[in-house]
Amino acid sequence: MASPRPWEVGDGTVKAFVPDRQFLQDYKQGRISLVQYRSRWESDQRLGGFDIRPGYLLATLADGSTVPVTDQDTLCCSCSVDTARAHACHRVWTALELQRAGWEIQGDWEDRNPFFEL
Repeated sequence: MASPRPWEVGDGTVKAFVPDRQFLQDYKQGRISLVQYRSRWESDQRLGGFDIRPGYLLATLADGSTVPVTDQDTLCCSCSVDTARAHACHRVWTALELQRAGWEIQGDWEDRNPFFEL
C-alpha cells in the first residue's frame, strides 16, 4: 500500500485473493492478455476452495496464524486507482466476488458501485 492511513497497518494477506505471481508476471510482460490473466485468476480463486462469505474469510498474519476478515477491514493491493478504474486489477475482481458472497463493498476506484457494469 503506497500511503496507508494510520489504522491501515498491513496486518496480513488474504490468500484467497492474492494472484499467482507467475500469472501476474506473464501479464505484465505481455505474454498473456488481460482477459487471460483474469480468467486464470478467477479459475485459481475458485479452485482454491476458499470460503469467502462474511465470517469465514481469513487473513494470514506474518506469524502464520489466521484471523477473520471483519466489517471495516480494508483489502488493498499495489495496483493504482487508474488501473482499478480500467477494471484491470484483481482488487476490482475480488470486490465483485466478495459482493456475490454477501459482503458490502466500497471501492476506491469509483464514487458509485461499479459492479453492475463489470
